[in-house]
Amino acid sequence: MKTIEQYFIKNGFPTKSSSIKDDYEQIAKNSDVLILTIYNNKDDIMAQIHTIAITKKNGKYFVHNNSANPPSVGYTSFTNALNSINSGKAKDLFLIGINKK
Repeated sequence: MKTIEQYFIKNGFPTKSSSIKDDYEQIAKNSDVLILTIYNNKDDIMAQIHTIAITKKNGKYFVHNNSANPPSVGYTSFTNALNSINSGKAKDLFLIGINKK
């Protein structure tokens, strides 16, 4: 997960990251785009991990690369977006907030 963040840093994009859920809302608020790594199902570790992009537009969060959450649905907070992923079954692992150069 840190490797993804290192790629953006190496290419001049400022980042903030955390594996602590209490940090997520602040990172999301201060970032242009987010990359979230999750377990697909918190009750079944064998359901694998997944990396999801979350963009922001007009104060709403849009989840991409997750068939259970169409990118046309905008959530009013990062927490609402996170809680909706895979019908609430996802378990967050790591969040990277990325800003434009």
